[in-house]
Amino acid sequence: MTTPAPKPISRVLLSVWMFIMLAVALGSLLPWLALAFSALISYPSQDREFSMYIFLAFFYAYPIFPIGFAIAARNAYKKEENALAWVYSTLSIAPFVIFSLFAYINI
Repeated sequence: MTTPAPKPISRVLLSVWMFIMLAVALGSLLPWLALAFSALISYPSQDREFSMYIFLAFFYAYPIFPIGFAIAARNAYKKEENALAWVYSTLSIAPFVIFSLFAYINI
């Protein structure tokens, strides 16, 4: 007597979730692009301190996180590691959510 093959798990919901999270992550980059050029001129030229370079480093490193997590989610999806794909796709919007909460609290 042989055991029946396991039924394949539908990954439609995961695909939709990944698409939505990718759209939100890419949408969060639009305001960043608008501010990217103004970040360099936000400091006067004579007051270039170390804090300015730290701010600019974090500011320009922002796109690495959503794009990196979106790529990791896609790779996990292709390897059929569904739980990891859920986590990575959700983490792709974490910087945007944290920034939005921080901005809302400080208003």
